[in-house]
Amino acid sequence: MKVKVESIVNGMEALAELAKKELRVQTSYKVARLIKACNAEMQTYNEQRISILKALGCGTDETGANYIIPDGKKGEFTQKYMELISTEVEIAADKIDLSDETAPIAPGLLLALEDFIILE
Repeated sequence: MKVKVESIVNGMEALAELAKKELRVQTSYKVARLIKACNAEMQTYNEQRISILKALGCGTDETGANYIIPDGKKGEFTQKYMELISTEVEIAADKIDLSDETAPIAPGLLLALEDFIILE
């Protein structure tokens, strides 16, 4: 399936929540495969995001955990970051059909998963 990197970034937490639900075995298997495929894309996304930050000369804070974007580079970072997250990628997994599932799934969770699921 083709999805934008932004959908993967925004959907990872929701996929983790879905994996905790009591789903049919077949659905659980598909969720696990989708998470595995998305994890691989997240690794590439993080590598590219850090590459952009380093190319713009961004350093880290005292903890080394957060990058600091210089004021004069924020616009350029935003442009490159938007280009990154709007990239369409092919995920080696199928959309998950949740129409026969009985586990309660909150509307916010469904919204975060809309690019990954089928509801009929």
